[in-house]
Formats: sequence, structure tokens, C-alpha cells
Amino acid sequence: MNTGTAEWNSWDEGRPGRFDIDLDTVARATGRVRALVGPGVALYATLKANAYGFGLVPAARTALAAGADAVAVVEPAAALALRRAGVRAPILVYAGGLLDAAAVGAIERHDLIPTVMNDSQRECLARHASRPLLVAVKVDAGQDRLGVPAAVAADFIARVAATPGLRLHIVNTHPAVPGEGGEAALGEQYGRFVAVLDACRAAGVDIPVKLFASSKALRLAPAMALNAVDPGAQLFDTVDGRSPFRALASRLIHLRPDLGYGVVPLGTSDGLDRVHAGVALVRGERVPLMDRINLEYAKLDVRAVPGVAVGDEVVFIGEQAGARITPEEAVLHQGRGHPSDLAMAVRSSIRRRYLEGGAASQMVAAS
Repeated sequence: MNTGTAEWNSWDEGRPGRFDIDLDTVARATGRVRALVGPGVALYATLKANAYGFGLVPAARTALAAGADAVAVVEPAAALALRRAGVRAPILVYAGGLLDAAAVGAIERHDLIPTVMNDSQRECLARHASRPLLVAVKVDAGQDRLGVPAAVAADFIARVAATPGLRLHIVNTHPAVPGEGGEAALGEQYGRFVAVLDACRAAGVDIPVKLFASSKALRLAPAMALNAVDPGAQLFDTVDGRSPFRALASRLIHLRPDLGYGVVPLGTSDGLDRVHAGVALVRGERVPLMDRINLEYAKLDVRAVPGVAVGDEVVFIGEQAGARITPEEAVLHQGRGHPSDLAMAVRSSIRRRYLEGGAASQMVAAS
């Protein structure tokens, strides 16, 4: 007897692991951000790290259909993948790669908005561009990582705006929000960033898009949004008790009744060690993981599962026979901060399955 509800053909699909994603929840989370900031604020859907593990192209299409105006990515390859998939919305490319003649050619061909942070990048774009390019400037307002230091940013932004072949379009920053004193630290960074914008305005520099608020900033101080925001993980929030991370599941492929364990073909190479809640569901029973998770396999204690059989579905996150393991339970067990942290840990060896039945899923499946 096979108690799992999902069909699986081992010859066609390989190992039976699957990661179920609910795009309708992504659409609803995007819609909440859209409602929070209002229609006059540009919404850039930030889709770092393969859309925080949920899948770049499906997530981009869903967010744009749900009210996002544009997309932001770190990896240049991600921007190209979106264009090749037919995504025509504006794409902001954060600082994530080197600029050279070939990169500028790709930026032109695919109509991307690159980020510049120093004069060598500015000069490279101007030297190799054959037509005017929209560009973004990132300001370091206090994160101390990437960006033009706030103290000299206004002068640099003015040089970008005055460079032939470049059209200043976006000035943005990524605020750091510490665990303690977050609102005060956020306020200080906001003040530095606004001072840069004020200095640019005084110098006659026009900045169409002023982008400050990330997911953490929006949650803590939504009033600090200027005329654009770029949430990322917030687009993958749980909405009304429903997470976009619907299920992580596999099947039993071996049983040792004499030793009381079953084997599931997921391991550290699939990211299971960073995703599980310490237990799994088999025939609706919560069973503990046994021993250390290996590279390709994990063992479950199935002694308390009546009638357990090879082929039974194993659910690490999700629902089965009225029982449930939530992403939040796994987050707590793993000591991580957000279900998207779990999604990013799920390797590409586990097939991602986009659930059908909702408007967002139907839209993605048809595109």
C-alpha cells in the first residue's frame, strides 16, 4: 500500500524528493506590500538567490502579476534568464558582477539597469555603451558593505548624471537593521540617505527613483519608504497561516524491521540537514530522524507506524493524514529566521512543484 497522494514514476523523475510551492501565497504577500506602500510607490520585487529558493521565473511572473512594477536581482545571469523567459518588466541588477565590454553589451541587448558604485564602473559603462543607458547608484548609508560612502555620494551621483551616455535613474541603499536598536539605527541610515538626496536636489540633479526600504525596513518603519521599495523575503511571507513553502517530501525506499528504521533518499547533498524539524510524517505519524543525515540518505524511526511499507510518502514539511509539520516548526528547530531560509537550503536536486488550482499557479503554468 502506498499512502502518499502524489504520483511518482522513478524512471521518469529520478529520486522521489519534491518541494511544493504555493505561488498564490506569493501573490497575496506581494499584494499586501502593494497595499501597504500605495499606488504611488514603485515596487521592485527583489528575487535574490533564485527568488529566495522558490524559483526565479515563476516567482517573478507571480510578483509582477500581483502588483510589482519591476524586478531586482544580484546575479547578472538571473537577469538574462528572466529576459530569455519573456519577462519584459524593468530589471535592476544590484552590484553582483564585474563590468567589462561584454557585460555592457549584454546590458544593452537585454535592457537592464546596472548598478555603479565607483568611477571605474561609471567610465566602463560610458566607454562601451552605444546608446544611453539607465543606471542605478548604490549608496552605503551605514551597512558598511557595498556602495558609495554617504559622505561623498552626492558628488559621485552628480558625476554619473553628467556622464554622456548614462541616464541616472535610481539611487538606492540597503539599510542594515540590527536585532536590538533596529529602529534607531534605521532612522540614522534614513537620515544619511535623505541628506544625500537633498544635496543632489540642491545641485540640480534629478533622481527619478529613490529607493530605501527593504523587507526589514518596511516591517519596522513603513513610513520611511520614499518613492520606491525593494522587498525580498517579505514577498514570501506566511499569509493567513499559509506559507508558500507548502511541502518537502520523499518516499521510503528501504525498511529494516529488525532495527526499526526506514531509509529515505534525501541527504545533506539535497539540503535536508538544513531544512527538517527533527521529525517527519509517515502515514500520519510523527517519527524522529535517526542518527546523522548522510550525503544522500536519512534514517527514520518507524517502529510506531502500523503497516509501514516501502513506497510510503515521507513528509518533512507539510500535511499528511490530518497531521502537520509547519515551516515555522522547522525554522525553530533549525534556528533560522524565516521560511525563505529553508527554501534557499533546498538544493536543485529536489524538484520544485508549483501547485495548481489558484490564479497565480494557473498563470505560471500557462506561460
